[in-house]
Formats: sequence, structure tokens, C-alpha cells
Amino acid sequence: MQDHRWIIAAQHGNAEDLSNLRSAVENGHVNAETWMAFYEHTTGNNVASAHWAWLASQSGQPVAESFLGTLFNRGWGISLDPRAAHAWWLRSAQTGVPDALYNLGTTTSAGRGSVSNPVIGYALMQAAMIRGPRFPPMMQNMARVRSHLTPQQYQHAARLAQGFASDPNSVPTPWSDTSKR
Repeated sequence: MQDHRWIIAAQHGNAEDLSNLRSAVENGHVNAETWMAFYEHTTGNNVASAHWAWLASQSGQPVAESFLGTLFNRGWGISLDPRAAHAWWLRSAQTGVPDALYNLGTTTSAGRGSVSNPVIGYALMQAAMIRGPRFPPMMQNMARVRSHLTPQQYQHAARLAQGFASDPNSVPTPWSDTSKR
């Protein structure tokens, strides 16, 4: 069974598929740990969700890293910690996960968990749009951030976004110098 079918079936009460998911988790299947984190979150068990996201993240599973960032950002099943959220989203964004790029962009533009940098933040959000689906709330947030950029800052962000989208590993740490890009 494909990984994504585990969570879909388990969420809809399919006992056999939930059993298969649990079996895969017990056997140390990293993607199953990630799906178990999502499953536990949908059931409202955020402590278990954080546990499974943490385990999968320790193995470098980028979707789990992004989800762990969200858990830290919201304080769901784990301590509210914007810096930890930023760090996990950064790890995941550097592998190209669109959700991580977007979330990292929103927190970077606002200075939540990192130094405020609206240009880099907007570029990260734009890179997420290039790499993944576009949703109206995302577009509205981007428009809000863009309204605070000068035309030159917007052009710089657009160039950075292309680079981040084509080479996610180029996503800067909060301490990187991006002025030369």
C-alpha cells in the first residue's frame, strides 16, 4: 500500500489500514511515522502527533520536519517555540517542501522566530508558490507582505524566489548574507 493511502484509510475508520500503518510504524518505517503524526493530529492527540513527528524528523524526513515546525509554532502537543518552528521549517525548506518554504516565509517576514526580513520572507513565500499549490489565504498573506515592499525590494525578492525554488538548498539561514544574490 502506498504511504498516503495509510493515512486516508485510517482517517476514514478503516481498521485494517490503521493496523497496517501501526505495523509499519512498529517496524521503524520513517514515512509511516510521518503519517502517524498526521493521523494522531487529526484525532486530537497532539502529544502523540508531536512524538511521531519528532521521531521521523530525527531521521531527516522533510515533511515530518515541516509538520514539527507547525506543531512548535502552534504549541500543539509540544511547547510553543517560534525559534524551534523556524529551525524545523528551515531544515525542511532546504529540501524544497512547499509548506515549509511558505511557513518559513511568513515567520521571516514577521520576525517571529527569527530576525524580520520581509524581502527574504516574501521570496520564500513566492518560492513556495512556484514549487507547490496556491491557495487564496496564501495569496492574501503574500499581497499583504508585498504591499510593504518597495519596487526594488519586490524585484529583488522575485529574483531570490526563482533561486530558492530551483535550488532549495540555497534558502538562507537567518545569518546568511543574501545581499549579493
